[in-house]
Amino acid sequence: MFIGAGYIKISIPYSQSLKEKRAVISSIKRKIFNKFNVSVAEVDNIDCRNQAVLGFSMVANDKNFINSVFEKMLNFINNSFDIIVSDESYEIMKY
Repeated sequence: MFIGAGYIKISIPYSQSLKEKRAVISSIKRKIFNKFNVSVAEVDNIDCRNQAVLGFSMVANDKNFINSVFEKMLNFINNSFDIIVSDESYEIMKY
């Protein structure tokens, strides 16, 4: 069994309130879960109106599968939302 986990730091430059930010984060989380079956949660900068850190994880029996899903997911995030990605990282561990 393999466990993949990581984070992505994003900026939402047009967000003027926490309500707007949370709407964007909620949309990202929902679309990622529905499209890639990856668990996502906001893990840092929760009270900052235009920045967020999203943590994500996945469990599977194939390391290459997790790597492939994470790469596709990160490309999707970079190309599908009006956000700026400042940092992203993940690792896959054998359990």
